[in-house]
Amino acid sequence: MAKTYGTVTTFTAGSVLTAAQLNVAGGAVNNLVVPATAQLYRTSDLTYTSNATIAYNGTTGAVPLYWDTDGMTSVANTITIQTPGLYVLSFSGRVDGSSTLTQVTTQININGTATSAQYQNQSGTICYFTHHFVRYCAASDAITTLLTTTGGTLTIKGNASENVAQTRMSATWIGRTS
Repeated sequence: MAKTYGTVTTFTAGSVLTAAQLNVAGGAVNNLVVPATAQLYRTSDLTYTSNATIAYNGTTGAVPLYWDTDGMTSVANTITIQTPGLYVLSFSGRVDGSSTLTQVTTQININGTATSAQYQNQSGTICYFTHHFVRYCAASDAITTLLTTTGGTLTIKGNASENVAQTRMSATWIGRTS
């Protein structure tokens, strides 16, 4: 369900506020306290085919690794935007290769189209990655993530006991564009 951020009326000295005006202001403040945000994560390792959408399976946990304040995570590999606006989109985690990784590309897609890619030169079989960017998202935009790399058989890490290594994606509303 989309959160609403109504326009708060400008008041002057001596103005008498109506209940409707106070409700608009109160609703906007409440939605800023708990903005539209969601995160998905891996609870277990995943054998991965390069250039495929990553499936997330984390929906519960002892620590707050999964959340959804706006009904955005009904599909295991997608965050679907409900409230339009500016979002910080994030993708982080760890990938292990069965042979030396030479370059790892993380990609955040919107509606199946590569929207942000980040390249990391790599020398070894383990790569930690973090990818963040700010983007306007419309209602119903579908956010997915994928990796492309060399390195033989790949493993997306998802061990919940290694929070730093746990692969996750998130979207957090930070404001409107006007």
